[in-house]
Amino acid sequence: MELFQGAMWVFLGMAISVAVALALAYLAKSWRSFFAALWLCIFCVVGDGLGIALVASPQGQDFLIALKTSGNQSAWHLHQFWFFSSLLYLAFTSWACARALMYRLGEGMPLWIVTWFPRVFGFAPLLVVLAVFYFNVGNSRFAAVTLLLTLLYAAFVFGRRAVMRKIGKSNAPMAFHGPDVSSGMKRTLILSLLCSLLLFVLFLLFPVKTPQALGAPSIALLAASSWVLFGSIVLVLWPRSYRWPSMAWLPLVLGVAASFSNENNRVRELPFKLVQPSPTAVPQSGDIASDFDEWLKTRQRDNAKPFPVFIVAAEGGGVRAAYWTASVLTRLQSEQPEFAQHVYAVSGVSGGSLGGATFVALLRAQQRMELPPCVNPDKDKTPAATPAPLYDCAQAFLAHDFMSPALAYLFYEDLIQRFMFVSIPDWSRATALEKAWEQGWQDSIKTKTFEEPFSNVWDTDKGRSIPSLLLNGTIVETGGRLITSNIHVRNLDFPDAVGTFDESPLNPEEKVPAFRERMRLSTAVHMSARFTYVSPPGMLAERDYKPEQRRVDGVDKPWGHVIDGGYFENSGGGTAFDLYTGVTRALTAAANGKDKARYANVIPVLVLITNSPSSYAQDIVAGREQPEPVGALGDLLSPALGLMNAREARGRYSLAQIRLGEKAAPVHCVVNFGLDRAEQPDEKKDKDQGKDEIKHHEPILGWFLAEDSRVEMRYQLDELREEVDRVKKLVANGRCP
Repeated sequence: MELFQGAMWVFLGMAISVAVALALAYLAKSWRSFFAALWLCIFCVVGDGLGIALVASPQGQDFLIALKTSGNQSAWHLHQFWFFSSLLYLAFTSWACARALMYRLGEGMPLWIVTWFPRVFGFAPLLVVLAVFYFNVGNSRFAAVTLLLTLLYAAFVFGRRAVMRKIGKSNAPMAFHGPDVSSGMKRTLILSLLCSLLLFVLFLLFPVKTPQALGAPSIALLAASSWVLFGSIVLVLWPRSYRWPSMAWLPLVLGVAASFSNENNRVRELPFKLVQPSPTAVPQSGDIASDFDEWLKTRQRDNAKPFPVFIVAAEGGGVRAAYWTASVLTRLQSEQPEFAQHVYAVSGVSGGSLGGATFVALLRAQQRMELPPCVNPDKDKTPAATPAPLYDCAQAFLAHDFMSPALAYLFYEDLIQRFMFVSIPDWSRATALEKAWEQGWQDSIKTKTFEEPFSNVWDTDKGRSIPSLLLNGTIVETGGRLITSNIHVRNLDFPDAVGTFDESPLNPEEKVPAFRERMRLSTAVHMSARFTYVSPPGMLAERDYKPEQRRVDGVDKPWGHVIDGGYFENSGGGTAFDLYTGVTRALTAAANGKDKARYANVIPVLVLITNSPSSYAQDIVAGREQPEPVGALGDLLSPALGLMNAREARGRYSLAQIRLGEKAAPVHCVVNFGLDRAEQPDEKKDKDQGKDEIKHHEPILGWFLAEDSRVEMRYQLDELREEVDRVKKLVANGRCP
């Protein structure tokens, strides 16, 4: 639903500039001139609309909230400077381009259209951001800054001629004098294109640091300004100046034509020369039962005492899910150091996969004595914070801005790639997001685990002390699951699922590095976490190697495309229950066999980590409120809404089946850590003064979390003390309270 709301913001933003002008056109009954002017200024409409929508969307608002958390950090002050500068630049660009188009090509149009169209395009982004700051974000200081910029813009637009007269310059108003481009507009265009080129080069050279220094809202506004200028002047004004038709249609046609040959979103692989085969093979066996048997053999335990085995299902939801999942798992590990020894596997989707991978990577660093002292960015801003190395390191890593690099490539490198007939893999926005994870890990943990092969996580883990990962993606061509895991994925254990490292066309048998050794950990996570449109579908290619070759010649045959695991099922519960069924199958087979003693008192436990209030497990059992019926445009919106809501519904179904125990195997114990809706301050009157001072903020989807979002999740985790204690008791005495 949040994704749909974001899409609606896009359409709303694109309509804002049109709506005001449409109302004026209705009053003046100048329909023909109105639509002619609208087509003439189409790039101003699209640029303004997209810039407004991206800033006003839920993820954009989280960035605007984060702008206030500057403190003494100069980086945030720069973010504020770049944002307001970019906002003013978009307003000026939209006004200048629309004005040039109207005055040069609008001869015969009513004077009010020629005069007010440019002004409306300039005012629109300023007024929308002003409204967002005041009504949605509640930041009166930034609303005042935006109001000041709006007044400055108004003074410039309405008072510049008076100023020109005062200083003795020409006071003649701009008149219709043909489509020639003025020298001032030429200089503005050239300067803007040079700035855009500079940004393009900086993003290419520093794909993580440069976007993070600017911030996602500034990038969105700058990109909108660049395309407004380029489209309005190069594709509309210049062709018309030579009496050619407008070429505003060219990007659409060129994008469609180039799409047949420019796919650059192939799943990343390490170059062969950088691949170092693992000294110890990744744990793999014929089926879940045999793999679980090998895992259980490595446990040091008293067979006479109950032994809980945790299987974790981590729901998707962008960095919100990642932060919540990692916070839950590292908090449990911090309070009960034996917890990880009882975790058999983590099944993750999207952000839940990133959170699960963060947990196992931190365990690997701890095992190798590579865990540094991490500074938790929110340590002093929430009550009852429990100091713990893994917990602090997880939060330090996931507090990074992963959105800006992806957005920078989306609007610059990858967008230009859409109009080229040759693919350049390094220009993919998928690469930018993966590099952001890799850089964030290196900055926080001081190792390169996310840059290293997926198999390296377990390369020296002979004792199986690091849990297995099952990262759930969706195959575009079939709609089924694609599971990236260190566990062998058989169809008997995982119905209608394919294992990334078990699919033979992707894993040739010749003497070349295994696919799991060619795939980075960041890429393995991204196989599951391809957030809609922020990340592109990843193309997997069939490999045709020759034993004597260590490189690929020619173009490999595409095998299929992987997208976010949430398209199939967003909870991770389906795959977790497949694991649970395999474990219980092993327990049943051993009940009367020779391994009866080793399997005695083994208690499977499903740990559900949900971050969407609509999938909160307790609500599933108790029932939910009546949904709000679709209103206007029901015929148009219902199919799209139904498909999008079905994604969440399949996740709720899996969790409900787990909790209600209606599947083949009985569920012994379920523990749920559900992120609920943020409570309003007046609902906390019965709390102590310290907790009352928390400003509750609803965490949103995306790849960036404002400080308020992180504090809210830390607060809710502290409120789940009862569930934490349940897990501690399970580890201590094997009983499910």
